Amino acid sequence: MLAEEKWTPIKCSVDRPSEKLVRFLKKYYGLENIIPQTNKFVLYEGFFDDAEQEDRVLRNYNISKKNIKKFRRY
Repeated sequence: MLAEEKWTPIKCSVDRPSEKLVRFLKKYYGLENIIPQTNKFVLYEGFFDDAEQEDRVLRNYNISKKNIKKFRRY
């Protein structure tokens, strides 16, 4: 399904994933660096690889590029 949509696992967000799904994504896709969210969604590092999109998100949440490393340490 992902290939058909030209999408990659790293670009998927999951609402309240089970531990089993988290282990599956780590084992088969190497996804383990989570970007913390205030809601229960899980995003993985690489989700915001589009720099322009990342800049918009940072502006929306009033986060400076300097402080973004705090959020990516997980």
